[in-house]
Amino acid sequence: MKPFRVPELVLGCLLTVAVFAIGRSLGPIGPEPMPTAASQPLDLWSTLSAAGASISAVGTLILAVVAVVQIRFLIDANKHASTSAETSRRTLELTNRPWVTVDDISVDSDLVYQADGAARVTVVFWLKNTGNSPAINVQVNHRLELRLGQSIDQMIETRNQAKSLPEPAERTLLGMTIPPGAEREARFNTIITRQEMEAGVSFPDGTPMFTSQDQVFFNPCIVGAVSYRFPFQNGRHVTDFSARLYCKIDPALAFYPTAGNIQKSDMVVAMDWTLGGIAD
Repeated sequence: MKPFRVPELVLGCLLTVAVFAIGRSLGPIGPEPMPTAASQPLDLWSTLSAAGASISAVGTLILAVVAVVQIRFLIDANKHASTSAETSRRTLELTNRPWVTVDDISVDSDLVYQADGAARVTVVFWLKNTGNSPAINVQVNHRLELRLGQSIDQMIETRNQAKSLPEPAERTLLGMTIPPGAEREARFNTIITRQEMEAGVSFPDGTPMFTSQDQVFFNPCIVGAVSYRFPFQNGRHVTDFSARLYCKIDPALAFYPTAGNIQKSDMVVAMDWTLGGIAD
């Protein structure tokens, strides 16, 4: 059942008044009294009065219809104006807000194996603001994932973590600030533990794929998200990224702990745009 709206209510009331006025103009219901000599001079005036009342009732009805049409027109115009204002606001926001992308990822150190078997390497993220406003509180949340199938899930997790970062108190400039059109670098010492290496060459139930330690290898994916804020807006924007780290001197492009440290010049990072690059 449709809800009863104001224009229909107004129209119903006006129609009721008009019908009542027409009924009154037509005189009392029932047998008409016998005309008398005294009443005959008034017949013409009574007829003219009734006709005038009928015309007035019809005019009232027409005005009611016009009023309802105008009300509906104003309601529709207000809806269109609200939609247009929201579209304009959103367009202005998208035009003036910052847009931070991960322009490139590289390594800036040798890959070194520590005494506990973990591998350490310095990863550099080149961040660029292609928008028209400064990006503040820029933070990079990343990790090395050793299974391609799990890297997508890891990217979603890091994205959710970046989105849920608490707002800094009193809008402090926690993190990096990138002006419009500028590029900044963020570097991190990233570690892959021995347990992660072994998990990367294990079946889902934890059973190792190889029995010899010489066969343990890893070929990591760098996944994560960069988050930032617009100075005049609450909440955080997030851009995903994904890349693969390869060893150029190995035929399988993989890293083997038994092969020893890998020089910086023997490593290459390839951006993976099929998994990363999604911005909001």
